[in-house]
This record gives sequence, structure tokens and C-alpha cells, in this order.
Amino acid sequence: MSNKSHFCLRCLVVFILCMELAACTPSQIANEIPGAIVTNAVTTIPTVTATLPVTVTPGTTTSPAAFSCNGVIEIPQAECVALVALYNSTDGATWNDNTNWLKTATPCNWLGVECSNDHVTGLFLGANRLVGAIPSEIGDLSNLTSLELYTNQLTTLPHESGNLFNLAYLNLSDNQFTVLPSEVGNLSNLTDLSLSHNQLTVLPPKIGNLANLTKLNLSYNPLTILPPEIGNLSNLTDLELFANQLPALPHEIWNLSNLEALYLSGNQLTNLPPEIGSLSNLISFDLSYNQLVVLPPEIGNLSNLDRLSLGNNQLAVLPFEIGNLSNLTHLELGGNQLTTLPPEIGNLSKLTDLVLENNQLIALPPEIGNLSNLTYLPLGSNQLITLPPEIGNLSNLHELDLNNNQLAGLPPEIRHLFDLTSLRLGGNLLTVLPPEIGDLSILFELALGGNRLTSLPPEIGNLANLEVLYLEDNPFIGTVPPSIINLDKLAYLSLSPCSGLTSSDPQVIAFLDARSPGWNQCP
Repeated sequence: MSNKSHFCLRCLVVFILCMELAACTPSQIANEIPGAIVTNAVTTIPTVTATLPVTVTPGTTTSPAAFSCNGVIEIPQAECVALVALYNSTDGATWNDNTNWLKTATPCNWLGVECSNDHVTGLFLGANRLVGAIPSEIGDLSNLTSLELYTNQLTTLPHESGNLFNLAYLNLSDNQFTVLPSEVGNLSNLTDLSLSHNQLTVLPPKIGNLANLTKLNLSYNPLTILPPEIGNLSNLTDLELFANQLPALPHEIWNLSNLEALYLSGNQLTNLPPEIGSLSNLISFDLSYNQLVVLPPEIGNLSNLDRLSLGNNQLAVLPFEIGNLSNLTHLELGGNQLTTLPPEIGNLSKLTDLVLENNQLIALPPEIGNLSNLTYLPLGSNQLITLPPEIGNLSNLHELDLNNNQLAGLPPEIRHLFDLTSLRLGGNLLTVLPPEIGDLSILFELALGGNRLTSLPPEIGNLANLEVLYLEDNPFIGTVPPSIINLDKLAYLSLSPCSGLTSSDPQVIAFLDARSPGWNQCP
């Protein structure tokens, strides 16, 4: 018989076997094909390349979903296999966007894959619904410089991730990681590491090996302790530890002399050591929402500081050395227990924002008038009885909030606040307004509700730019000044019903009726 006849006969035999196989049950297939995986519902036929398994379900038609890296030539096969493993391990079929993945033989065109010089150098799959563990094959992407997998549902970083020696940027924020492998310390070229919004309780000591790291974000984790080795990160400039559960910091952290930004808000810190003064390059320092009772005098050594946030602690006094922070522009002290301010606060001549609301201040030092660049001064919810005349020196002030104090009067020097757009005086003990209030020509908002005012000065009509005026809950008994109709930009007027104010001027009545109906209607 000829070779051609032999070939035809073999083809016929293969055809008959295939027809018989299609009619077989899963158990019969298992007997015919060694290594096949059989369950009651599904039979999986093993493959020998980086493929998705082919499944056979009794009573259905088989749909091959296999992908082979054998035909991929633009990157090494091991890198292709790693990408396929990532897809399989993180439920790639249900990603928000899996454009081109396992559909073309050009992985560099798959969504989020970046290539250079015939290697995968970047993976950008943030906010894409990756679920589960990062596979061990990720370690074969040894040319990666950027790995961005934030805002997914990833749970595990494999030990092999330590093989990514070229990685410079790693963002795993907003996932479900509970632990970091110690091998993360092998990423010697890493400069930016973001692990915020995970469930980390501890860090591996080898994190201190990341000698080139400049930015480290560990915010919003349940960390209760930091390893001393964190002090080895000598090139670190930005350290974010917002919203953890740290009761203390390791002394070694004060070795980070290149730090420019240190964010510790929302922890459980009760004190700061004197070594804090060694962070002489610090520009932004956030200690708000802790349990600090006192500040060390050495805080005055932070001469480059631009922003200092100390709000919502338990501070009763400030060290006079705070006046040494000559470059400070923003100082937040709200939500403490301060009763006084040191006169040295007047040395902060670059200050633009000084937040003092929700304290127990009885008075302000005259030196506050030296803060000539101040634009924002919230002093609400204190116990201020009076204001120093020097407050009139704050000629650049835009917002002054004095709500809920015990002020019985205002100094006439208030007239010099030419740039003031918002003045809040609600909830005080004011019985009269000084006529000088009419000099605040660009005032946009004036809050006077909840005082003891019985009348309004005629000069109120000079506030030509006023759009919001609160007058409710005052015991008015006088006549409305006719000049009030000059407030033609007034869009909102709050007057209590049956306010006690009166007028016989039809224009005044019409003006008030249009803006605060019921102002003169009594039961």
C-alpha cells in the first residue's frame, strides 16, 4: 500500500476517534486521556503552554479560550507568560477594561501594558477591578520600572515581587493587602512606594533597605508600630502616615534629616521628643487629630517650616519658640484647649492663615496686629470678651470669624480692615455696632444673628457690596435706617419673624418684604 493510502487511512481513524470522543461521558474521557481533570460537571484537558484551560461540560459545546505565548515575539516568552498569569489570577475576564488582553499576539498593545526595548517596563491597571492574588510570575517582569495597581481588590503580593530590581514606582494603594513580603526590601531602585488604604498592621524590617526611596505613603492602615529600620531611609523627603493607630514613633524616625513633608494626622500620639528639632528641612508638618498635650521647645528649630497643622489635640499652651518659625504661612491650632497665645506669635510675619477656632481663648495679644499678611483668621467658639485695637492693623484680612464668643463691643479700628469680605459676629453679646462698620466697603457677608442688638446704625447702608446679612435672634426695638435700601446687591437677609424692627417708609418696607417676608408680622 502506498504512503498516500496509509496517510488517508490514519486520517479516517482519527476522525472516527474524534466522533466517539464527542459522545463520551466525562469518566470515559478520563479513561481515554491520561492527566485529564474530571468533576461531576466539568472536565479540564491539560495544556502545555501558557493558556486558559479548555473545559468540557457535558451537554454543551466546547469553546476553546486558550492563549499561547508561543506566537509572541515582541517580548520574551517568560514576560508574556507572566502577563497571562496576572490576567488569570486576578479574574481578568471581569476587569472593568481588558481591551486586547489574550486577544492579540502583541502584548504591548494590551490595555495598561507599556513596553520599551522589547521588554515590559510598565503596568498601569489602577481602578480596573483586579481581584485576588498577584501571581508569583510577576517576578519575571524584571524590567518593570512602574507598577500601578491602585484601587483594586488585590490581597497578596508574592515573594517573587522582590525580583523587580528595576522598579522605581510602585502604587498598591486602596487594596486589601494585610502583609508585605520581606523581599520588598530587595527593590533597591524604588523611589516612590504607595501602600495607603490597605489593612497593614506591621511593616517588614527590610523596608529600611530601600535606600533610594524618596516618597513613602502608608496612610489609612491599622499600623500600630513602625520598625526602627525606617530611620535608614536617608533619602526620604515625603512620609505620609495619616489615619493609622500609632501611639508613638521610633526614635530613629528623627534621623530622616532630608524629610520635607511629614504627615501624622489621625494617630494616637501623646508627645513629641526633643529630637524633632533635627528635621531642619521640614516644610510641611501635620500633627492634627492626635492627643498631644504639649509641644517641645525644639519645634522652634524647624526654621524652613511653611505649614504646621496642630488642630484637634489637647494643647493648653504653646512654647514661645513657636515664634522662631519665620517662614510659616499656615498655622492650624483649632480644636485645642488654648487660653492664651504667646506674644512671640507676632513674629510670624509671613503668616497668611491662622486657625484658632474651638479653643478657650479669653483674649488676643496685641502682637497679633503684627501679622500684616494675614488673610484668614477664624476665632469662632472661644471665650473672647474683647478685641485688641491692633486687630485693625490686619489690612490684608479677608475673613474674620468671631462667631460664638462673648464680645460686647468692637473696637473702632475695625474700620481699617479694608480687604475684609466676610465678618461673622453671630452668637455674641453685642448691643451696638460701631458706625465704623460702614467703612468695610467690599464686605460680602455680615453675620450678626444671636446678639443683643436693638438697632442698626445708618452707616450699614454704606456696605454697597453686601450680599448676605444675618440679623435673626436680636431684640430689635428701633426703626430700620432708610439707608438699608442702598444695599441693592443684598441677595439674602435673615430676620426673625416679628423682628421688632419698624418702618413707615414704603421703599424700606418693600425692600425688606422682598428679602425677609414676615419681618414685621406679629401674632
